Amino acid sequence: MFNELMQLVRRELYAGKPDKTWFAQRRLVKKALIYPARWLDERKVPITSDKYRAIIVGIVEGMVKHGQIAQVTYMGRYLLTCVQKHMEVRGDSEIALKWLRPILVTKGNGKRSADFILACQEAATACAKHLSVKTEWRGRQHSVTLFGH
Repeated sequence: MFNELMQLVRRELYAGKPDKTWFAQRRLVKKALIYPARWLDERKVPITSDKYRAIIVGIVEGMVKHGQIAQVTYMGRYLLTCVQKHMEVRGDSEIALKWLRPILVTKGNGKRSADFILACQEAATACAKHLSVKTEWRGRQHSVTLFGH
């Protein structure tokens, strides 16, 4: 699976760039691809390979669709930053949904109060809404205007 993800990154983000660039940044790309696994492991969250692949593919597709990757000079660093931001923003919601799903599916087997089940349903709805939030890339000039660098 890891080699497949490396090939995806090379094909989507390094297309048209010299091989030298790919090989020079490959170590940072590996770090970026491993980051979600370390992040989830620190929080003791098991994940299937399909879900892991979906996270990475989603990030790369988002970069291609919304980012201005032709203007990025150091793609490995940009990829790592995007992965870190993704896990920072969406990771906790995925963890919360992981713990809420079994409660909602079993309805607590009669062991939990209706108020508790309702609170879990509301939390799951809030997490799902949070996961569906889309960000918009406004370009470097917008950041320079906002932050002055």
